[in-house]
Amino acid sequence: MFGDTAIRSMFDDVNDLGSIVLLPDGSDTIKQAAGALSEIFVQYAGQLAFGKVLQTAGIGALQGVLAVDPGMTVLTVDLSTQQWERGRVGGSGVPVIEGKKTLVDTAFGLAGSSMTDTRAGADWLWKADVPAGKDTAEIIDRISFVAANDNFSTITRMAA
Repeated sequence: MFGDTAIRSMFDDVNDLGSIVLLPDGSDTIKQAAGALSEIFVQYAGQLAFGKVLQTAGIGALQGVLAVDPGMTVLTVDLSTQQWERGRVGGSGVPVIEGKKTLVDTAFGLAGSSMTDTRAGADWLWKADVPAGKDTAEIIDRISFVAANDNFSTITRMAA
């Protein structure tokens, strides 16, 4: 038995991502990040399955890690330790989320090893919170993307 939340969580996340990607003017940023987002929600669903998380014990697990606001204007990915502790088997400390760095780099608009003004600003702002030798991506626990291409489509709101 693998619990009863994993597949439902994954389908919820697929629906959330698909609802934005299929918008007539769906965000190019989200489309470029779709691979990393998919990697993240598949890992989460797998973690729920291997952890045998049941609906009765996994409050919030069914909604997965992606969420779309009621107006379909924002797609948010939850990378918080609290969310990712569900179903986690063994290990301690901050869970390793595959695809997180790729997602953050996509959100910041990195091209190769070059640093954008946004990334440089985030590194400066959060420098005291980032352990030595670590990347800014490691302290981000939520990213919200504007869902449609408009004047603000490249702006992402990140919480640390």
